[in-house]
Amino acid sequence: MAYHALNEKTLIDYLRSRPAVAARFARGADLTVKEVGDGNLNLVFIVANRDEPGQAVVAKQALNYLRVAGESWPLTRERMRFESQAMQTYNRLCPDLVPEIYDYDEEMSLMVMEYLGKHEIMRKALVERRRFPRFVDHISTEGDAGSVHQSAPEQAAGGLRLHQPLHHLPGEQVEPADR
Repeated sequence: MAYHALNEKTLIDYLRSRPAVAARFARGADLTVKEVGDGNLNLVFIVANRDEPGQAVVAKQALNYLRVAGESWPLTRERMRFESQAMQTYNRLCPDLVPEIYDYDEEMSLMVMEYLGKHEIMRKALVERRRFPRFVDHISTEGDAGSVHQSAPEQAAGGLRLHQPLHHLPGEQVEPADR
């Protein structure tokens, strides 16, 4: 299938043609689609079974242009491949901290992932000036997983070596990581 941007009308047929996604829904399910993307780059849809709303996925498709500027500002769609690969890697390193990727279609620059319906978008909560006392603990768990490296001897021994994250505040004293 040649790349084209999907919409609320075309997405259902496309998803039914993808075995990994079709298996997520009851056969013949009455699916609903809602476009929820509010960003600059991608189309984002929530697809749910009307009769069993718990059966739901998120479909995210990269556009080949900057969404807020239009086609006069072209972008590469390869970013969706990078995002899909990164999320799959994070899922192996720290399961339950990122949505599971169910399907990725490179030609359509589209991935289908777990729907986290009970979660909220952090940006919205921060704009509302809400406080999250354990935010640093939660976000640093995922960040630390991204800094896991293994040397060949450690892989053979089944061990992991954690490195300090590469980011810190300007002027902040950074101690070397314990080995």
